[in-house]
Amino acid sequence: MSTMEKYLDAIEAAVETNDGKAMELLEKFTAYVYHELHSRVDAASGDEKADLNAKLQRVQLLISRMAQAAPSIWL
Repeated sequence: MSTMEKYLDAIEAAVETNDGKAMELLEKFTAYVYHELHSRVDAASGDEKADLNAKLQRVQLLISRMAQAAPSIWL
């Protein structure tokens, strides 16, 4: 399991448990993960790009779920 997958799992755990405090603490980290994945997708090609795109979509979904659960941290 890659480091980025572990990051996504940690964010997902906070979202799944609907832990507002954890999501608040992970807000900047989640933004970092999004930007890091976005820059990696731009630089990648082939299978690596497909894998990174899947991770990018996952973090986008998590951000959406975080915003629904605790909208104040994303305003």
